Amino acid sequence: MHYFGIYFGWYRDTFKFQGFTYEFDSIITGLSLEWKSSIFQIGIVGVVNFLYLVNIVYERIIRIR
Repeated sequence: MHYFGIYFGWYRDTFKFQGFTYEFDSIITGLSLEWKSSIFQIGIVGVVNFLYLVNIVYERIIRIR
């Protein structure tokens, strides 16, 4: 059996580096072509990632006395 699929989703990638927290929100779209038999499944998937929001947070508090 052959299957054709369309993917649509949302993804958030978060990491910390030198006191900052970076958040990247993305919309993912893609296409897939799959072949299934009674024993196994094989497929090809192509995905495009669109960045739509970036949030950068500084986590250190600086106090000057």
